[in-house]
Amino acid sequence: MTDRRLAADGRSAGLREGTGPEPQRLPATRAVRPKTVRERSEFNSCSLMLGLACAALLLLAGAASAQRDLKNVPVPDVRAEMDAFELADGFEVNLFAADPVVIKPIQMNWDERGRLWICGSSIYPHIRPGQKADDKIVILEDTDGDGRADKHIVFADDLDIPTGILPGDGGVYVANSTEILHLRDTDGDDRADERRVLLSGFGVEDAHHLIHTFRWG
Repeated sequence: MTDRRLAADGRSAGLREGTGPEPQRLPATRAVRPKTVRERSEFNSCSLMLGLACAALLLLAGAASAQRDLKNVPVPDVRAEMDAFELADGFEVNLFAADPVVIKPIQMNWDERGRLWICGSSIYPHIRPGQKADDKIVILEDTDGDGRADKHIVFADDLDIPTGILPGDGGVYVANSTEILHLRDTDGDDRADERRVLLSGFGVEDAHHLIHTFRWG
């Protein structure tokens, strides 16, 4: 009974006496190769982009590691920084303004009166949960011509990581994260009391990609 069953099974499986089942053959695989010139060009472009992306990731990882391992952090001493300048004969450098008048400055521009407008951000690079956005625009002025700002005033102080500033049209244009503003002082006290949103809806996924560095064209 056993022999007949084995023989029947063998015939149904295409077996011969004394042999085992034939090994299963997988379909042959071939490397995908671009055929046309256009396909080859797209294939090469994709390969190049993938290689560049991998290289960028490696560089970023190395930079992050280097920052974490940084041991020799320079002391933020203004006098030491000024002494470190290497100046050509006949030139000199002096301090115009510093902390706490100016905090984390991002951009600056001069107006027609020779005053320096600076936007800075104490909450940079991002606002934390529950934190109030209170970044500032400061106007600095050298009233006696000695090359140092002896007068400063806070023009606006309710901004969220302002990254662009440009005086003009009776006020100042400001890049304020998701929007572009025009702030104006209407009563002459150098404080913004009029605020217009000119454009809005800009992304804030990365503070390094915000609108910034205004200039007249």
